[in-house]
Parts: sequence; structure tokens; C-alpha cells
Amino acid sequence: MAIRKKLVLLIVAVSVPVFFLATFMQNWGASVAEKNLQDASTQVRIVKKQYASAQAHCPAIIRKLQTGLPELQQKKSTPSVMRSYWLMADCQTAMRRHSDAANSYAQLVMLEPQAARWHGQRAESLLNAGRLSEAARASRLSVQLKPDDFRWRLQEARILSKIGRFDAAVHAYEVALKLAPLEQVNGVADEFNQLQKMLGNAEYDLHAQQYGRI
Repeated sequence: MAIRKKLVLLIVAVSVPVFFLATFMQNWGASVAEKNLQDASTQVRIVKKQYASAQAHCPAIIRKLQTGLPELQQKKSTPSVMRSYWLMADCQTAMRRHSDAANSYAQLVMLEPQAARWHGQRAESLLNAGRLSEAARASRLSVQLKPDDFRWRLQEARILSKIGRFDAAVHAYEVALKLAPLEQVNGVADEFNQLQKMLGNAEYDLHAQQYGRI
């Protein structure tokens, strides 16, 4: 019994420091990841403005963010995880790596599926990547989640026009024009005019005037 007791005490004596060391390492790793995230926020804001700057700096920024993700996920720091994917998407967009950006936005969609903006921004990346059918589906989701948001209505109209769903595009433009801020009405009406003209609609000018006030 004495030997067993000593063995138990020895195991406890070894386990407790190991536990505290593991906890310390986990917290330290998460702290480093948070610090890298803060640094990346500042860096991305600067480098994303120019393609050459993004090409030079974004790969290293993305690698750091990716390295820190497991620590942030283990800590269950969802806002920091989301911020990491958002910054990666910003960098990938600035580098014109649109499919990669769409993948980052897909992660944000999984984390916050009811947020229209992630579906909308993913649709924009898919559109820029030439993945039009996927862009149309993502755009539809953003509109369903936030039907009164002008940005997503206009985006849907443009995507529908690109994939040749012209009747649906006409309807989407009509809705977008009703929601458009006053300073953007004329620009959207011009797009709508061009679509109607391409479709051979003789009434396109009057039709646009109904919404565009031009």
C-alpha cells in the first residue's frame, strides 16, 4: 500500500506541472494569435489599397493568420476567428485571388449563416472569379436574408444579367431602383436603360424614368 501511495503521489506531482504547462502554452499561443491579428488588421488596411503592395505583403500576412486560427478556434474566440477570415478575404481580393477570397467568405458564411453581407461578398468574389452560377446562388441568399438592402439587389441584377437571365434581371433592376439612394439612382437607371435597349424594349427610356427620375 505504501508503494502504491507513493506512486499515486508521484503521478500527481508530475501531472500537475504538466497540466499547468499545457494550459500556459495554450493561453500563450492564443495571445500570440490575437497579437498577430491586431497587427494584421493595421497592415491589411494599408496594403489592400494597391495591388503591388498586396502582392508583396499579403502572402506573409495570410500565413500568420492561418497559423493562428487553430489557437483561436481552440479558445472558442469566434469574433477573432471571423476577423481572421475577413482579413484573409480582404488580402486575397487585393491580390485578385478571387476564388481564395470566396473560400474565406465561405468560412464566414458557416460561422454566421444569417448574415447577408457574407453571402453578398462571397457572391462578388465568385463573380470576379468567373464562377457565375455559384455567384448567382450566393447573391440570391443575400437578397433573401436582407431584401431591402440596395447593395445586394443591385448585385443580383448585375449577376442575373451576366448569366443571361434577362427577365429576372429586369425585375431585379426595378427593385434596386426603388431602393437606390438618391445619389445612385441615375447610375443604376443608366445600367437598366442599357439592358432594356439590348433587349429591344422600345419603352426603355420611359421605363427607367419611372424610377430614375432622369
